[in-house]
Formats: sequence, structure tokens, C-alpha cells
Amino acid sequence: MATTTVKLFAPEISCDHCVGAIEGGLRGQAGIESVQVDRDNKMVTVTYNTDFTSEIEIKHKMRDIGYEVVG
Repeated sequence: MATTTVKLFAPEISCDHCVGAIEGGLRGQAGIESVQVDRDNKMVTVTYNTDFTSEIEIKHKMRDIGYEVVG
């Protein structure tokens, strides 16, 4: 089992609703171990198991939730 952490910049994060939508949308996904959203810096920190998901899949899920990841 390989665990890694990625920081994603999502410039559309602006309020507590955004935080809740992202945390709720990513938590419970296969391989996601933790999600922390920093509203002020518009950063999402995700720790995940690389055996079950990837950074690309997490970025796609973020887009599905309604938040584009830049970079």
C-alpha cells in the first residue's frame, strides 16, 4: 500500500459551501484517506492510496464536483 499526498489549487473556492462540497465529494471515494480544504489559500490537500486512485482521478472528481484544478 502506497500513500501519497497532493496539494491542488482550486481558484473557485470562496466559501464554506465550497469547502463542504469538496470535502463531501472526495471523502468516501476509493483510496481517499483524508481531505483538507484551505478556503483562504484555495488549496485542497488530499492524502490517498495510490493502489486505488491517482492524482488525475482526483482532479477529474474535483471537476465533476464543480471545481477546476489549476496546475
